[in-house]
Amino acid sequence: MRIIHKAKLVYVNPPRTGTNITGRSLENHFKTIEIPDKSRSGHATIWKPEWNSYYVFITVRHPFTRAISLWRRGVEFLKYRDKETLKILRNGKASFTEMLHHPGLLEFWTGMPCVSFTDKVPAINCTVYQENLVKDLKQIPALNSGFKLLKQFSNISKDKTPWHGHYDQKDIDFVLDVFKGDFDQYGYERDIEAVKAGKYLSGS
Repeated sequence: MRIIHKAKLVYVNPPRTGTNITGRSLENHFKTIEIPDKSRSGHATIWKPEWNSYYVFITVRHPFTRAISLWRRGVEFLKYRDKETLKILRNGKASFTEMLHHPGLLEFWTGMPCVSFTDKVPAINCTVYQENLVKDLKQIPALNSGFKLLKQFSNISKDKTPWHGHYDQKDIDFVLDVFKGDFDQYGYERDIEAVKAGKYLSGS
């Protein structure tokens, strides 16, 4: 979570939703940004009554692609993992399916839906879809003047398999169940074949 007091702006930032590029761009534009809770790598959400008049936005991402991104981040950035997690991830060799269904990671997955990061927030003024990041950020009034999205860091994964190549039906059912709130709240398409074809929002 990021607070820009100068602009009375709150950014709710679930991991793997374009938060790196969005956060760096906000820092570049506003210079002074508060991270009120640095747990969960700064993604944790808290709330204070003095922010009730602030404009709040959140970045979100389709659960099918986001789950893959969370897995890739888990197995490719091992220096941030504790010993127990390293064991679960088999020192970076755990497959997507293994990480998705491991009993020791169930709490991790159930805490990942974007809607769970908004529990403490009275209202969200704007939802920014990672799939449409540039256009959606322009909807935010405080970002109408001089704000530019910086170039993304080179973040090439070692995994060359297309995201959908990691899914079997059990995985699909798991993501549909655990991320149900995101599908419902943000209107994401549930048919993985449609998502593979680039249709991320239902009815689009």
